[in-house]
Parts: sequence; structure tokens; C-alpha cells
Amino acid sequence: VRFLANLGLTKTHRRRKILFAAIKPILPLFQSEKAPDKSVGRIEVWGKHEGKEKLVYYTYVGHIAFITSAPCLQAAVWLHKGKFNKLPGGVYAPERLIEDPEPFLSELMKRGVVMDYHE
Repeated sequence: VRFLANLGLTKTHRRRKILFAAIKPILPLFQSEKAPDKSVGRIEVWGKHEGKEKLVYYTYVGHIAFITSAPCLQAAVWLHKGKFNKLPGGVYAPERLIEDPEPFLSELMKRGVVMDYHE
């Protein structure tokens, strides 16, 4: 890919379309039936804990459709159950909606998202 970019074949949208049309027929040659259909994710939380800087993170592996949809599903379930009713209307970042991530992450694990905790 870097070689093709260095040749200037990816500089414009038109060039990328032409390049893709040219290599599309050979893409199946690079696929493997044995290769795992997995994606990875990482959630980092950093800040101060008991007066000291701290970083903790969770890593997870799974099919991309599952590991990206499970958190959305859990948030929708909580929304339906009224978990966020006390908040004023508006759009919120996840870290503002969920002060303690443990119950949310616990629910994700119950749904089958396998996560590892690291400090």
C-alpha cells in the first residue's frame, strides 16, 4: 500500500477509485478461510485516583459487528429503562452519561463481550 501511495496512485479520490477497480479482482487471493474474523478494541480511563495519576484499560477481541453493537444495545436498554431520565435533555459524551463504568462493562460482559482489565 505504501508503495502504491508513493507512486501517487492514492492522491485523489479519482485515482483511488481507478486503483481499487484494478486490484479488486485479485483481492480474493489474499483472503484465507483459516484467518480469524476478529477485531480488537481498547477502552482507556486515566486520571487521578487517591491523589496519584492512574491509567487503567480494558481490551477486548471479537467480531467487529458484535463488539461495536453490544455497547449501543446496552445503552439503548438503559435508556429504555429510564436510567438517564434525571439528566437534562441534550447530547452527552459517554463519559458524562456514565460516572461509574463498572456496571456498564459488567453488563457488556454478561452479553458475551470478553474483556481483560489492565492497570
